[in-house]
Amino acid sequence: MRQVWRAGTWLGNVTAPETLLEAAQTGVLAENLNIGMYDGLLPQVQKYPSLVTRCSNLRAASLDHHLPAFEAAVNNGGSLP
Repeated sequence: MRQVWRAGTWLGNVTAPETLLEAAQTGVLAENLNIGMYDGLLPQVQKYPSLVTRCSNLRAASLDHHLPAFEAAVNNGGSLP
């Protein structure tokens, strides 16, 4: 059976970072993991052009947009300049 998202599902089950800097550092780690995930998926989906496009676009979003934003936040103490 498919899990349905419900408001409050994560309340009490996820710990918020102590600081904005810690949140930004976690964002850098997460985006690097996402990029690595897409690097691993791309060779496996070569027979499916639509999946190659989707994975490539998502990888590019992480690499070109999300990661630089989190890195900028880390370099600025946890927030964007």
